[in-house]
Amino acid sequence: MSTNTTISKRLELFHKIHPVFAGFTSDLIFYIAINTVFMTLVKGLSVEEYASLATISSFVCLISITFLYKVIVYLGTTKSIRLGAILMLLANLLLTFSNHYLFFVLAMMLLEISFIFNTMGSVALKNNLLYQHRGEDYLLCKRKESLFYSISTAIIALVSGFLFQVNPYLPMYLGIVVNVIAVILSFFIFDVLEVENVKHLESIQVPHKIPIKTILLCLFLSYAILYGSVNLFQNNAKLMIQETLLPKITPEEIAMFISFIVFISRLVRVFTMAMFKKCYQYIGKNVLLFLSIFALLAPTCILLGFYLPIHWQLKVLLMCLGFFLVLGVREPFNILIQDLALEQSTIEEEKRVVLNLALARKIGGTIVGMLISLLLFGFPLIVVFMLFFILFGLNFVIDTYILKKI
Repeated sequence: MSTNTTISKRLELFHKIHPVFAGFTSDLIFYIAINTVFMTLVKGLSVEEYASLATISSFVCLISITFLYKVIVYLGTTKSIRLGAILMLLANLLLTFSNHYLFFVLAMMLLEISFIFNTMGSVALKNNLLYQHRGEDYLLCKRKESLFYSISTAIIALVSGFLFQVNPYLPMYLGIVVNVIAVILSFFIFDVLEVENVKHLESIQVPHKIPIKTILLCLFLSYAILYGSVNLFQNNAKLMIQETLLPKITPEEIAMFISFIVFISRLVRVFTMAMFKKCYQYIGKNVLLFLSIFALLAPTCILLGFYLPIHWQLKVLLMCLGFFLVLGVREPFNILIQDLALEQSTIEEEKRVVLNLALARKIGGTIVGMLISLLLFGFPLIVVFMLFFILFGLNFVIDTYILKKI
């Protein structure tokens, strides 16, 4: 069997497995369905302690990004992806079986570092598509990843509440099983440019690079503000909903309700990814502006739900709408910004550009996380959403500028 035939079969298997692998390693898919309830009600962390986990882990990841980049360069794309899957498994084990705050911090640090290594999956996908002269299919492949992730996490969110009532650790045990499967699948994920000789780089056509560095910097800044804040927004939104519900229903019922709204949010993500494809076909990159507007509406809904003198059920409904909006925007925004940034890079620059996006996300997440932690020590939780309103408004201005210049 010739080398080209072997590579072609490996690439065919890669494209079949990659959406599943990417979905399993996008996050701790069982943990995120119950994270706030699990960490506060089961593990006993306060709201401030829980908020600090993301801040500390993001900061540690941020200051070690240069070292992590050297590790990625040394290991290569393929081995970095495998290491990311292993670190994610270790993080889930610590979250499940530990009972000490410091071990939770360590778990979140490992999780954040695993995300850095997992970003190399985008590099492998882009290189494999370019090798096959299918570079224009990048958005389509990323959409398949997101659809698999959204559908699988929707199902998980639906059953997690029931599992949590049977045993609060059951979702975490199933999450560990998923992580083990991801580690196995990682051995079928590879970057073709690390298999083939360097001469193939010359035959790959890379889109021209826009000379205006300001555009790339604006892309990083937009990514830092919005995508860096998404996890913080959704966690604090769930806490806001949880606080609103706590005087009205039991903790078990809250866990069921939170898992239900997470389930609905996954369906919203499936819908927005389907609409993203249609909108992109008609208006192209201008879809970025609409994503920014919907993101700005998310904290607006939370604030209205808190301050409007309406029945508590309507308050919760408005807050849930804000939660759905930011989750619906997340993946289309992530895919579009990644694609715009990679369009401006050569093969040699891809790792650095992808890591710069990850770095931008960490910087944004760290700064916003620190601000949230500081605010929570002196102000009620609702003030956090005033901060998000300001940040997402700034992001809208930046995205408007990007679209004018591209």
